[in-house]
Amino acid sequence: MKEVVQEALADADEAFIHGSVARMELGEDKYGPLKFLEIDTVEEAMNEALDLANYARFIYIKLYLLQRATNRLAAKDPRTDTQGFISFKEMFQS
Repeated sequence: MKEVVQEALADADEAFIHGSVARMELGEDKYGPLKFLEIDTVEEAMNEALDLANYARFIYIKLYLLQRATNRLAAKDPRTDTQGFISFKEMFQS
């Protein structure tokens, strides 16, 4: 099981790196490779913080809905714990 989890973590890390590189290339194609030198970094960071705050709210709402759904399903599947989740051990067993 440890190897399966390590592989999943490596896959997630690779996906993050790939996504980061893809976003950098998209920005370079759209704005030019040196555009970041021309922008107000503080203002840009403030705008990104506002975006992140909105995303955090949306994520909270999704998690709230997920929690409600998993609580409803908890009684239907004996593998779930009291929070409605299936353990990693159960998830990665064939």
